[in-house]
Amino acid sequence: MKICYDNCEQPKYGLTFEGAFHGRTLGALSLNRSKSVHRRDFPELSGIHDVPHSMAGVERLREKLDPDHGHIPPEQVAFLILEPVQGEGGYRVPDAEFMSAVNDLCTEHDIPLIADEIQSGVGRTGEMWASDHFDFEPDVITSAKALRVGATISRSELFPDEKARISSTWGAGDILSSIQGSLTLAAIDEHDLLDHADRQGKGLLDRLAPLQDEYQALEDVRGLGLMAAVEFETPDQREAVMEAALERGLLTLGCGKKTLRLLPPLDVRDRELDIAVELLDEAIASVSRTATV
Repeated sequence: MKICYDNCEQPKYGLTFEGAFHGRTLGALSLNRSKSVHRRDFPELSGIHDVPHSMAGVERLREKLDPDHGHIPPEQVAFLILEPVQGEGGYRVPDAEFMSAVNDLCTEHDIPLIADEIQSGVGRTGEMWASDHFDFEPDVITSAKALRVGATISRSELFPDEKARISSTWGAGDILSSIQGSLTLAAIDEHDLLDHADRQGKGLLDRLAPLQDEYQALEDVRGLGLMAAVEFETPDQREAVMEAALERGLLTLGCGKKTLRLLPPLDVRDRELDIAVELLDEAIASVSRTATV
């Protein structure tokens, strides 16, 4: 965000999407549109506008940025930020048309495009960056989690030339964590984990799909690579299944309003996927039986 604000001559606005989650630091909280608990009672940056995470949202942005009829001057927009696959917002996988439209809009108005790859990056979706699945060219990428350290990647023409403009001595880096990150990248390459994640992710969705046919409570099964999710009819169903799964030894995590996310490691084996889906099946069945009693 600081890179983009510094790059803009008249920084006044930032653009985000409904369902977004971009972190818990004070500036990033202003971009979140997932749960109120993340933002409640904290001061926010001014000038942040949001639109639906859909083609309708992109069209609304076009109207807002229209030179003749809009009310947001494009030259005052410091950035547009989005997650290539929404995490906290419900593991929402966008279609190619949406991502291409976002990219075209930013190119047309010369708005820097930030891809938040904290959760989706470093091989999680079967590509190094989830952005690589789409016709989508970010100007800035944020990375962490699987990388072991936090990193900001930017086009050189955006990055400030002035020394210490966006960081200082505190940013010297954690040497041990940096080594872990470097070894992680080397292991992904050495063991072909990108192809493995793509293949195992498709296998996981194939295993989960029959559950949607079997259980009325399941509304959707979706994912990209090893970012997989099942969505239930109600939040209570999701919570009950999550608890029942944990009792059986399967650790899952909620996201969105009623979605359960599954995040196997990049080197997950077929046997482990079989066990996970079997335990999830048992958990859903137990909750379904309880609900009908």
